Amino acid sequence: MNVSSISKQTDAVKSNNYFSTLGKLDQQYHTISSFTGALLCIQIPAFINRYKQEIATEKTFLFENLAHKIRGCQSAFNYPLTPIHQFNIWKLAQTCINRYKSHGANIDPEANLFEKGLHSIKHQSIATFAEQWKKLQEAYTALDDASLLTKPLSFIRHYNHSISKKVFGEYRFDLPISTEALFYGICGTVLGSTIYTLAHHSITHYNNKRGDNNE
Repeated sequence: MNVSSISKQTDAVKSNNYFSTLGKLDQQYHTISSFTGALLCIQIPAFINRYKQEIATEKTFLFENLAHKIRGCQSAFNYPLTPIHQFNIWKLAQTCINRYKSHGANIDPEANLFEKGLHSIKHQSIATFAEQWKKLQEAYTALDDASLLTKPLSFIRHYNHSISKKVFGEYRFDLPISTEALFYGICGTVLGSTIYTLAHHSITHYNNKRGDNNE
């Protein structure tokens, strides 16, 4: 066996080892990408559930404040103290707003400017609380009724920046054990694998094309 033959065999072994190493690295990177996709997508339902809890807390706060203002309106105009719940609070709020507007319109501003301004502030305050409560109620209901596939869409549709910012600031990485988490984990695995495959093919194609141009 001459030196040239030994050299060729050595180069072949090195080449095989090189491509074997690349194949192993490619498989490892593929696994890491898939695993990362799964971990990130699992956070989606965890974050949305925490967001939903925060909506419920904020909604309760608004409900209590709005109910207090409605009670004040009922007392001011000698209304019967109707029980207030989530199914009638919007209607009661609108009644109070109309009452304040109607009564305020009959007040002579030159005779009692303070009272007229007070009525205006009260009806605007009730309107603000009522509108905020209604939006949160709609968001909570939409998220509660959403399926696995439509929950992210419901989140986007009823997105609230201030609540999202608060939840994100307090959020801690979670590994929930549920059917929902399993579903999103599988979707994340597929997504991570797909992204890596596309990126790998794109880079390989670019390098091959670059090599052909250099030749």
